[in-house]
Amino acid sequence: MENAMKRIRILTTQNQIDEASAILYQVYIKRMNWVFSKDNPSQIRIETRNNTKVLVDRFEKTSTWFGVFENTKMIACIRACGVDSNNKLEVESYEGSKSIL
Repeated sequence: MENAMKRIRILTTQNQIDEASAILYQVYIKRMNWVFSKDNPSQIRIETRNNTKVLVDRFEKTSTWFGVFENTKMIACIRACGVDSNNKLEVESYEGSKSIL
């Protein structure tokens, strides 16, 4: 069986970013059972948007988000958060249940 082509696109709408944030929730909270401190400087929190749980933080609106798509389904995401206080680029990536490379 032939693998479907995967494409990377910049996420430009709030709905796309919410879909990526839902991947974060599935990976970190559901699959890895991650428990984060409620009092955290990144303001990491779980929200419900469009009846779907999403994992968000204070960088959500200022990040540049990218989605990896298999046909029309987003299967992974990555975001560039910009430079930190040490002038270093912070990049975070999150993958779905299967490797994309």
